[in-house]
Amino acid sequence: MLTIGVVASVLVAAATWWRRQAGLLLILAVLPWAVHHPATHRTLVLAGVVAALQLAYLTRSVVDRRRGHEPRDGSSAVMRATGIWAAAGLLSLFNLPWTSMLAIAEEYRMAVPGRTWWDIFLDSWRVPDNLAYFSVVAAIYTVQAGLLAWIVWREVCRSSFVGVQIAVAQVMGLCVALGFGLAEAAGADVASLRGTDLVHFGVGSIQSLAGNRGWFSQYITYAMPYCVILLVLLPVAVARMTVTIAGAAALVSLVLAFQRGGWVVGLLVLAGVAVATITGPLERASQARQIVRRAAATLLVLAFLAGLTGLAVRTLVPQMDDPGGPHVLEDRLSLAGYISRIQGVDFFGGREKYWPVAWELWKMHPLIGSGIEGFAYQYAAEVEAPTGRLHGQLDPVSLATSSHNIYLQTAVGTGALGLLALLGMFGLGLRAMVRTVTGEAVSADRRMVALAAGGSLLAIMVYGMVQEVTYIHALRLMLCCAIGLLAGGDSAAERRG
Repeated sequence: MLTIGVVASVLVAAATWWRRQAGLLLILAVLPWAVHHPATHRTLVLAGVVAALQLAYLTRSVVDRRRGHEPRDGSSAVMRATGIWAAAGLLSLFNLPWTSMLAIAEEYRMAVPGRTWWDIFLDSWRVPDNLAYFSVVAAIYTVQAGLLAWIVWREVCRSSFVGVQIAVAQVMGLCVALGFGLAEAAGADVASLRGTDLVHFGVGSIQSLAGNRGWFSQYITYAMPYCVILLVLLPVAVARMTVTIAGAAALVSLVLAFQRGGWVVGLLVLAGVAVATITGPLERASQARQIVRRAAATLLVLAFLAGLTGLAVRTLVPQMDDPGGPHVLEDRLSLAGYISRIQGVDFFGGREKYWPVAWELWKMHPLIGSGIEGFAYQYAAEVEAPTGRLHGQLDPVSLATSSHNIYLQTAVGTGALGLLALLGMFGLGLRAMVRTVTGEAVSADRRMVALAAGGSLLAIMVYGMVQEVTYIHALRLMLCCAIGLLAGGDSAAERRG
């Protein structure tokens, strides 16, 4: 794995030096390989490769500026919110128990003769998420993601075609994930490609190259909106056929991944993509405003119908005598399994049990949080431990690696500052999408990039109600890539205005 990381880092750095966006495109195209737990070697390789990209990019930018080839950066409200979000992650580290952390680290160093602080630094990148050190690594990853958003923003400001290239790279990554997922559904063994390092395999379902089927579902829903970019690259009829095929593959994969969040968000994403595909490409502002209204109305109606259908199944359909487990890789597709999944007592997947726990943990450090992505550590220290301040006061939750909600996870980890910054990123990002898509002097390719990135951001916002997003570094990078695309499109529109 170390060899893979070094070779990939050198390749990406060289590609970035040759053409500044080239390294980023390579990373996005193979991103499904790295949709894994943050303490795995794959995440560490991903972080190292992105660091190589950013170092090469910054070095080249300095050289270009000295030569007078680098224009001065503008400003962006979306990027300011992103900067505050990243800074909140660093600020939250002040509330970590540094005295005990350093004492434990010293004991760990002394436990093995010859072990150095450099060894401890290397080991810290793969610590479990129920240790306070995990927040330090998460803060570094968050700053890295924020810097990636800045790079995307700068490049898209300079050329709308860079946004098109980034969207195409996302589509390529989607094809990789769907291809291996469908191959797995057909009986192919992808376990060796997926790896075994902290992989949770759901027997009877598919998850492609991801660490579990939930992250696979998230990746599909976040990447699928970028398919609309094909409308400005291919003949319209060919593009529509291609998007339809990709949508069908995504639908099958989401069904077989057996994740309720993926079913709901996937339905909304595919509906939005369908509306954009039928109406696009967006050549005129009036056409763009029409598609925004139509897509919003379609999504609201579908969300209502999905809720109504779920309620009908839970109340009118007889209870199925089925454990609710998936049966998609066997010789049958169990309808009873899907119905019982909808009829389950935990309608929100049991996520509602985390809400009071997260609320109490947030109240302990309401302003700057207790350490970014630190829900697991705080739960272990304050709820599970006999000496914890909340021990015995709350109903226990399972899988307390995170709060399974991006908003609660952010609030516990980075407090009100981080949560407000995240909400600012979401709100200003959607505002940037609408401004760019409906602007008068905006090219069709820039409109479609903004529509794609905005669709991805919406998927993240909705899916984030039942699943943590920034806990997985690859998904965190997808969020910041969408933010950078939207900020870049909006900044360019402002300059033209």
